Amino acid sequence: MMVKQGTIEYVRTVVADMKGRALTSPGDAKYAKEIATALENGNLRYVLVQAVENSGKYAGAKLEYFNIF
Repeated sequence: MMVKQGTIEYVRTVVADMKGRALTSPGDAKYAKEIATALENGNLRYVLVQAVENSGKYAGAKLEYFNIF
């Protein structure tokens, strides 16, 4: 199934993938649990952070906030 970034389905897919890597990456299991709990409680904030294009030098970042609920 294809999911679009910035949607609740995308978050659920990422959490499921992180849980699937729990044996090889224990940190993923911890963060997956935190994200899932925040999602269940309705207080998860979804922010997309993208670097501003520039020729090899830091030029800041663009933040995009999503309402996933």
